[in-house]
Amino acid sequence: VSDADMLMDRNWLTQRGAFANNGDFVLNVVEKMIGGNALSDLRGKSTSWRPFDKIIELEKIAEEKFLLEEQRLAKKLQEMENERTIYETYIKDVKENDSENFCEVLLSNNKLLNAMVVAGCDGRNSNVAKIAKLDEIKQNYNQTAITFTANAKLEDKYTAIQIFSDKGIFAIMPCPAEKNGPTHTIVWSVDDEILDKYEANQFLKDYLGYFEKKLGTKITIHSEVLSFKLSSHSFKNYVAGRKVLIGDAAHSIHPLAGQGINLGFADADAFCEEIIAEYERTANVNHKKVLKRYEVRRKTFNELMLRSMQMFVEIFKSENLYMRLLRNIGLSSVNETSFLKRFFINHASGKNKI
Repeated sequence: VSDADMLMDRNWLTQRGAFANNGDFVLNVVEKMIGGNALSDLRGKSTSWRPFDKIIELEKIAEEKFLLEEQRLAKKLQEMENERTIYETYIKDVKENDSENFCEVLLSNNKLLNAMVVAGCDGRNSNVAKIAKLDEIKQNYNQTAITFTANAKLEDKYTAIQIFSDKGIFAIMPCPAEKNGPTHTIVWSVDDEILDKYEANQFLKDYLGYFEKKLGTKITIHSEVLSFKLSSHSFKNYVAGRKVLIGDAAHSIHPLAGQGINLGFADADAFCEEIIAEYERTANVNHKKVLKRYEVRRKTFNELMLRSMQMFVEIFKSENLYMRLLRNIGLSSVNETSFLKRFFINHASGKNKI
């Protein structure tokens, strides 16, 4: 018999009334809709979590390999830089030849080098600037900077503070943490007219207490007290042939706002960007274009900062009552305006890229 349903009575006997066996059909449909026995068993199982131990282990191994490779490459780069760095010598002369794509650099040990460009980053008394014979502009501030390291316990040990008074401009800045080392560096700018009556150490002894009261802390001198005359310098041009000045070699300003180092970093940043951009454009680097673009980017802004610092120095030196009133109102307005305050803080810390 192939189909057992053929043996049922309804297929052999005549029955009265309509017959419809839809119950099994409905149950079958419902069972299919809910997924059947297999899905019901699956739903009934409790959830479990299996940690990705193998993946975590692979990630850790990969991270360790990456760190080791990074250290290896950093060491290799440092070795290469050391090979290319010549110590205890200076540039004695630079000879340029228009027919060649380089200049000849004579060192103080009489060694000769060839270079496409000579960048003078050798500080305020730049030897490269002297060789380039560029026109220098100097400005005397008629002030002396007294500087030393000290120990002080300020409420916020990571914040630099500057105090303006008739006893000079007093700046106290945090030092990197060092065991038994100083906590702060102090730069105190004083008018020469005042110091004419004092020796620097005696002036410190007489007036340091004034700023201790202002700051609410004892200031203990940690190092030798040094002093130097304050002045600014700049050049009408930063470029002469294949020679270019960067940082303090090109300009220096009053330490009033601590902008000297930021201007130097910005110079180096712009110089590197121009060289990279030129190499990306062409294999035949045009040094004249690179150096001119750098000069255009930096010279105007550096001059603006220099003039601004000169103006601030004159304003803070002024004994005119109205000038002092305007100065105090201006500083208070900036301090109370969050946008301006944030702008000047970012600018002073070198975050505003130009």
